[in-house]
Amino acid sequence: MNTDDPRLMRELTDWFRQRLDEDDFRFQAGESNHEFDTACDSAFYSLQAEAGRYWERHYGFMPTPAELSQAFFRAEHERFEAQRMAPIRWMRGLKRWLKTSLADTFHHS
Repeated sequence: MNTDDPRLMRELTDWFRQRLDEDDFRFQAGESNHEFDTACDSAFYSLQAEAGRYWERHYGFMPTPAELSQAFFRAEHERFEAQRMAPIRWMRGLKRWLKTSLADTFHHS
């Protein structure tokens, strides 16, 4: 895989994000250890292998271990950011709704 091609890296990242979402995978704070045998490590290695097989089957080549790692952690970072921003987006939507509702209420009064 050519990491200089942002479309391929985006597609690989999206693949990991979809799989992480399907399994509702979450990193646990303080879970890491020196044996690399946590649930996170297990999911990481399992998804790396699955992604490599998928890419080889569908595209005829296997991404490098570095590309797989980069896409995996980009996907997890995007999921973290989306989760972190969800309450902010919810509040913005609520404010827009209140503003519209109040404007309609005072306009019709």
